[in-house]
Amino acid sequence: MSEDKPVVEDGRARRAREQRERRREEILAAARSVIQTRGYAETSVDDVIAAAGIARGTFYNYFDGREALFLELLDQFLTQLRDAIEAIPIDHPSPAAAMARNVERLVRLLLEQPDLATLLFREAVGVNAEIDARVHAFYRFVRGHVLGALRKGEQRRLTRPVDRELVATAIVGAIKEVLYQHVVVEPDPDLSVARVAQAVFDFGFVGLRAEPAGG
Repeated sequence: MSEDKPVVEDGRARRAREQRERRREEILAAARSVIQTRGYAETSVDDVIAAAGIARGTFYNYFDGREALFLELLDQFLTQLRDAIEAIPIDHPSPAAAMARNVERLVRLLLEQPDLATLLFREAVGVNAEIDARVHAFYRFVRGHVLGALRKGEQRRLTRPVDRELVATAIVGAIKEVLYQHVVVEPDPDLSVARVAQAVFDFGFVGLRAEPAGG
């Protein structure tokens, strides 16, 4: 019985694949820029084609239309954000520091990519059911991590008992609003990752600390 041999990609095929990948990223980059400036509702396929400097047929070689393009942009960014959040085991030696690093990584991604932050916080809402489902799934993912942190904090008596379901929602909502106001609505070029991460962490977690014994 013969075994399947791995397919070896020759130089020409590799160059063609790499060129196709570059062109796809160029189209996505053009779309990011146009959507940030004009908003999704006012961005047409023609706008993206003009910004990317390509023919209409080239665009449709890569994307079925505007919504497919938007969905890919959003999926790429949500993947980056998910990958920035690390699970914190209950026996972690410094859980508060680990939570702070999670917040800092999220904030850094959003501050460094304001066009995608705008996409997530302002443009993704209400486009269609598929995009809404992606965004809601991401916020459930973040909320699940916050719930886990609250539960483990109580178990280790690092945080006081609270209504974890509602508090987790409040923390995620606070993070969203802080970033929306200071990255999308009124961008502050001097806003640092450390400042935002510290403010979010202070609001969301420091106020939940358990009182020291006898305090």
